[in-house]
Amino acid sequence: MVTSKITHPGGSERTLPPLPFYGQWEKNYTRLKEFARVHGHCRIPFVGDSRMLAKWANRQRSRKTLSGDQITALNGIGFDWLSKPRGDDKLWDQMYARLVRFRERFGDCLVPQQFQEDRELGNWVANQRRRRKKYLRKDREEKLNSIGFVWVTKPMRNNLSRGSSEVYDNRWNDMFQRLQSYKQVHGDCNVPYNYLEDQALALWVTTQRRENNQKSWYGTDRNIRKDRKNLLDNIGFHWRIMAQKRGKDDPIEPPDPLIIAV
Repeated sequence: MVTSKITHPGGSERTLPPLPFYGQWEKNYTRLKEFARVHGHCRIPFVGDSRMLAKWANRQRSRKTLSGDQITALNGIGFDWLSKPRGDDKLWDQMYARLVRFRERFGDCLVPQQFQEDRELGNWVANQRRRRKKYLRKDREEKLNSIGFVWVTKPMRNNLSRGSSEVYDNRWNDMFQRLQSYKQVHGDCNVPYNYLEDQALALWVTTQRRENNQKSWYGTDRNIRKDRKNLLDNIGFHWRIMAQKRGKDDPIEPPDPLIIAV
């Protein structure tokens, strides 16, 4: 670490604190900058020749003596101040894999925050949206984008109807078309809840009945929007199914339905 000395006009000499880009700090910063240029991020692995640089980078996150210039320099290469290299990556990748499985099963990444089957995944997805504004790493954002992750899902402020955003409208319309296709094949809209050919459709149908049977939080008679109810009525949708249709092994309604809020 390089320091400088100055002589006061009165004759006394004092040592100045290290300059921000001198000495070992500058060498490590230069190596980190090159790593970021090549790999697109600043997460140095704790292996081999990179181990010492990884330790240095990790220390910068907790240092109280970084100058403003040093902080600016690190920000300029995309330094992640909240990263936890020793476990965070593994945990994030595990949750990402669960999201991929959800997408393969339901056709999108719209995991409800109160997803009964995996509430941890619902909370994790909501957290990725919150972190994107400031803290989400670019490589993670790109991975989520690659599987069609939806960043904005809140309804418009001037329309309090549940599910009124464009994202949910598109999702609902897509599922409605799939229900129409089901009716063309089977002659009705009574999709069994364990319908393996399209499990997402089976859960969606259950959700529409649940929405119609529940009173709205916003003061209207029902949770379901009237225009959606009319569309379903027009194709002969049954709102209450009391009997089984396709044999005792294929009940139409589950005893405890899984709700997907769309």
